[in-house]
Amino acid sequence: MAEHGLVGLGFTNAPASIAPVGGALDSEGNPTNNAEFALMGSMVPSGGYKGFGVGLMVEIFAAALAGANLGKDASPFSGTTGGPPRTGQFFIAVAPNFLLPLHPTPFRAASSMQR
Repeated sequence: MAEHGLVGLGFTNAPASIAPVGGALDSEGNPTNNAEFALMGSMVPSGGYKGFGVGLMVEIFAAALAGANLGKDASPFSGTTGGPPRTGQFFIAVAPNFLLPLHPTPFRAASSMQR
């Protein structure tokens, strides 16, 4: 599982194999703070449903459309088990002046950050 490396790194130094509450699910999909059960399950998406949506878009672009392994099929980065993970990469550049050519985009962005 792709999350194994991140979960393993986050929970390795936890005392008595206790994972942060609310950060992982066991293999049945139930919340757990037991690092051993978390490693058999998955991490909770960061950012709730919006974070899940962003993660899904990244998975589609970086794996599905790039012809790489999906995260669920990639071997862990934390060792040699399963060989190279064969994951993909995705980069995006946005030119705001093409999206809103007649609007002062930088000022709109700055204004939204001040609210």
